[in-house]
Amino acid sequence: MASNDNSSTCRSPLLDTIDDRSVTTDSSTKTPAWRHSIATTNKYFSELSGHFSVKFLTWLAVDNFFISGGIHTLVNALSLPLFKGLDVSASRQQLYVSMISAPWAMKAFIGVASELFPIRGYNKKYLALFAILIGLAGSSALLGTSILLPIDEERGQDLQNFADWLGVCFTAISYEAASLDILAEGKVRTR
Repeated sequence: MASNDNSSTCRSPLLDTIDDRSVTTDSSTKTPAWRHSIATTNKYFSELSGHFSVKFLTWLAVDNFFISGGIHTLVNALSLPLFKGLDVSASRQQLYVSMISAPWAMKAFIGVASELFPIRGYNKKYLALFAILIGLAGSSALLGTSILLPIDEERGQDLQNFADWLGVCFTAISYEAASLDILAEGKVRTR
């Protein structure tokens, strides 16, 4: 019968953590390399830059922090109070929120379309440019219509049309954020 000397090969990760905390050399505690935040962060980014270019990593950071995260948060934070301020009914607000969130649900279709229909040999470049133009048009229309905000509350139909237009503008902005998000994720997955 073989001996059960598996103490060095079959150790629990919890035991390794406990053992690492208790490692001492010359009456001073030694911090394991994986716990040093600056060293592990530097190692992570040096390994990451070995796989991806600085240009791509910059675009990915801008996409995640400002476009996908920032725009998505801004649209969600602004749309409901704005519609409530325009005295839009709750059922109509729910319709607008569903319409604004629809591009995020269509991310899978956008990703598949980018792979199936390359434009001039590029899978993502022109779709990203198209999404940016749609988002820019929605943002410009939103800024332009803020000047035309109907102030007279007796004009109920005008307020309804204005709320419809705001829903379309927010949807265009969400389309940009969702498209750039899935195109960036697809680029990361293909590397």
